[in-house]
Amino acid sequence: MVPIRRVPVLWLGAGALPDVHVTRALRLPCLFTLIVSAAAAACDRDKSRNPLSPGIRGPIAGVEIGSPRPLSPAAATTIRHDATTVTLTVENASTNGARPLTYVFEMATDASMAPVVHTRANVEPGADGRTSIEVPGPLTAGRTYYWRARATDGANTGPNSSVSHFTVVEPVVYSAPQLLSPVGGATLTTAQPELRAANAARTGPAEDTRYTFDVSLTGDFTDLATSIAVAEQPGQTATTAGPLQPGTLHFWRVRAFSASATGPWSEIGSFRTPSSGPVVPPPGTLPPSLPGGRPAPAEGRAMVDAVIANLRRRGVSMAGDCGAFEITRRVAWAFANRGAGLERKPGGRNCQGHSIDIVLFTDGQSVDMLVGAGVDNGATWQEHGVLPDWRDWWIAPTDPD
Repeated sequence: MVPIRRVPVLWLGAGALPDVHVTRALRLPCLFTLIVSAAAAACDRDKSRNPLSPGIRGPIAGVEIGSPRPLSPAAATTIRHDATTVTLTVENASTNGARPLTYVFEMATDASMAPVVHTRANVEPGADGRTSIEVPGPLTAGRTYYWRARATDGANTGPNSSVSHFTVVEPVVYSAPQLLSPVGGATLTTAQPELRAANAARTGPAEDTRYTFDVSLTGDFTDLATSIAVAEQPGQTATTAGPLQPGTLHFWRVRAFSASATGPWSEIGSFRTPSSGPVVPPPGTLPPSLPGGRPAPAEGRAMVDAVIANLRRRGVSMAGDCGAFEITRRVAWAFANRGAGLERKPGGRNCQGHSIDIVLFTDGQSVDMLVGAGVDNGATWQEHGVLPDWRDWWIAPTDPD
């Protein structure tokens, strides 16, 4: 008899093998596949139910994200070229979704926002309702930069903010003015000297330039006799100081400034006033007032005293409100070439609609002439600072005689 060898055979048809063997052989892999598929589907359903899941892709229905609002730099701001950084700040966007927001900032050199020259994504929101980034500088001078921002929660993205812009400018840089006269401790023939300096050289854009002249009784300028600011004049700039103390060595210096920059002080010059002092005006006249900036307190007090003495010599009453106004309007007239005027005052203590004791200058500075109504209450020269809306209150003085 020939022996029969048993060979394992995968039976696919009907016949001698029982159905149970076929079922086990064919159904176990299918069951495993079904279990894995079901688990994956259940996982996907869990992700859909959890809006904070990092696995979510694409927008979530019903979620709306607002637009950030640019705050600073304010539109059309100018920024100095030498700024080391520029900070862009927006007011945070709103959202009705549960997912936290991050921000994307873009900066370009054209209002169309193309090409983008700087971008920052995944910026965490600030805790104070504002979000900022710092753009490293220096940026290119003479160029305008445009910027915007938008918010995203990783699944939904809000609209871009409006486009804001700023311009980078080359800063004004002043050199020190050169003193022309008086210098070297020279003894003068007047106690009201003209101070003259060559204009400061400068680089950068053109700006309205002014000069500050300081005169001091000490070389360290701790005891100022006067400080005068004047507009730049062609080539050289000059102003008149005083009257100053007679027979005294004075020191002076000057520097240029504008709205965006202040230059260095010049070297220190010196001069000596004549020992005879200023000429005393004859009875019935007042000290001369040369054109220039607003009087220093010492000069103002001297004029108030001279006006009172003049009125006494002439027998003019200085009693009551209108008596006080006699002093005030004559001081304003004496300093008319220095920008002095009267203050409109339709209510309260006034004389013919004028303040009885205030002189108002065309730089907005108000000065109190008297302690109270009438000369007996004492003369003074008390600066009160710039009066808001002074142009509405300033009245040009007229010759009181």
